[in-house]
Amino acid sequence: MKLSQKYLLVSLAAIVLIPLIVGNMLYNRLKKQRLDTIAVSVDRELAHLEFALGRFFEDVRNDLQTLALHPEVRTRKSVDFTSFLNADERTFEYDYSSRELEIIRIFNDLRTTHPYINSVYMGREDGSFVRSHPRAIPTKYDPRDRPWYHAAMSKPGEIVRTSPYTSVTTPDVNLGIVTTLQDSAGEVYGVVGMDVTLDNLTKYISGCKVGRNGEIVLADSEGVILACRDTNMLFKHVVELIDEKSEEFLSDDRGSVIFRNNGGFNYLYYRSDNDVGLKVGIIIPDSQIDAEIRAAVWPTILEVFVGIGLVIVILLFGLSMFVLKPLAKLTDSTSLIRETGDLQNRVDIKSKDEFGELARSFNSMIESLLKTRISLIETENELIEHQENLEALVEERTSELAENYAKLRKLEKLRDDLTGMIIHDMRTPLMGISASIEFLKTSPSDPQVQNEMIAMLDTSASELNLMVNTLLDVTRLEQGEMPVDSSVCDIDRIIERAIETMRPVAVFGKIEIQFSGANKKVIADDSLTHRVLCNLLGNAIKFSPAGEKIRIDVEDVGEFIAIEVHDNGPGISEEHRELIFEKFTQVITSDMGANRSVGLGLTFCKMAVEAQGGEISVHGEAGWGSIFRFTLPRGK
Repeated sequence: MKLSQKYLLVSLAAIVLIPLIVGNMLYNRLKKQRLDTIAVSVDRELAHLEFALGRFFEDVRNDLQTLALHPEVRTRKSVDFTSFLNADERTFEYDYSSRELEIIRIFNDLRTTHPYINSVYMGREDGSFVRSHPRAIPTKYDPRDRPWYHAAMSKPGEIVRTSPYTSVTTPDVNLGIVTTLQDSAGEVYGVVGMDVTLDNLTKYISGCKVGRNGEIVLADSEGVILACRDTNMLFKHVVELIDEKSEEFLSDDRGSVIFRNNGGFNYLYYRSDNDVGLKVGIIIPDSQIDAEIRAAVWPTILEVFVGIGLVIVILLFGLSMFVLKPLAKLTDSTSLIRETGDLQNRVDIKSKDEFGELARSFNSMIESLLKTRISLIETENELIEHQENLEALVEERTSELAENYAKLRKLEKLRDDLTGMIIHDMRTPLMGISASIEFLKTSPSDPQVQNEMIAMLDTSASELNLMVNTLLDVTRLEQGEMPVDSSVCDIDRIIERAIETMRPVAVFGKIEIQFSGANKKVIADDSLTHRVLCNLLGNAIKFSPAGEKIRIDVEDVGEFIAIEVHDNGPGISEEHRELIFEKFTQVITSDMGANRSVGLGLTFCKMAVEAQGGEISVHGEAGWGSIFRFTLPRGK
């Protein structure tokens, strides 16, 4: 890429990045200032809202207090009032007395002159109920069981605001303002109250205008949303609106939180009205604030963009005249020398600046190169000839050494693996034999002890004999010299014979082998299959804790019979499941505190099973035991 192109790319990057950086810095500063301004403004608006709500509920309380002192409402006589205790909505008809009609008129006048009051009502201790307007459905109704009645009775003589409760005959959710009716002796004989339906309260709240299209939210002290422009959030807990910020909202008397809703961020400024036990808040979308700030930032970004563009144009003209033009001459001369090898060519730059100095230095260098070129050419041919001979010789010897070294390393590894495996696998039975003989020499002549030691000697000798035979058989199987005499066999008989063979080892290790019989026929070499099972049982016994059980299962798998040996040992991790069937493989099981040496036993099992037309694999999870599974063709 040429210098002019690089300069254009850098210029374009500057034109893009600098306005973006400046715009981002300006955006962040303006947003902080705007948020601070909004916080002060919204706090003032919240104070006005708090005052308006306080006045709203105070007016409702005063109206209720006046209503409770009205002589007609305070009358003790209520036998001629309407009762819904035994009402049947199919046959019920209203039959008002003149006194009840007067109370209804008083109640209804209050309801119709106060648009945010849904209903005015009175319940008496005898179960009678008077309401400002007829109930939607005259169902059976006992006012003494309603939440508003209980709330008033809990604080006699006080004006009480209830928690939101659902109407009996309509889907309305009400907020009751109630107080008790008491005589001069303080005896309570009824409750009078008025309901503010939350739908009406929401309309009242929505009618309150706040700057920047803010949305007002009203919640009680428990966090239940009582009023909100979004009707889907009504009567839900504030946690569904602001998520984990709800704890901060409920615990602090005033403040602000940022939350995500409807795909964008929002700011909620709030404060508590402890007099009425409510929290009022204003939600302002972050997108609206961003729109205002972007409208102020974009003109500035455009001005920066134009300014940078003018500067770059001026710099580009200077670069072309004083940098690119001399550099082009220097480039043309060097290209000509590189392509033709003509050291007679010179750079023609006569200026006294850095490029002129560079041209003079370049010309001097060409003179020196011309003087040494002849001597270099004279020696070049000799060096090339000697170098070619030497490189061929070195390459030949290096290849031979690398090949011999690789063979040597492979043989050394095979020798070490074979020696280590044989020593490791033979150590245990030899130590058992040695320990048993030493014990027989030094122990008292106890027949039972002697029999146990003889059994141990027999077990260890059997293991040693099995290892030697396995080593020989693996070699024979690899060379194809071991005959496989397959015939239809009873798999139960082979398994039971293998169990009997390994029973002394299992008894010594306090392991129980379970097999319930399968009554299956296989096409297999009886002897090879017996030895495969003995190897698998030996491994299972060796690595199962004392007291555990080993289970053998047999099942049909298409045209094959699958035999599984389940143990409760340390298991084999997934990355080692293929390796264990290779010759001279050891798997480290740190939970057993030792190497799990499978030596050639599993190699023999794999070769013997595959020689009979089957497959072998291992399953299970590390730490939860292993399942060795092999298949043999089904017999008929």
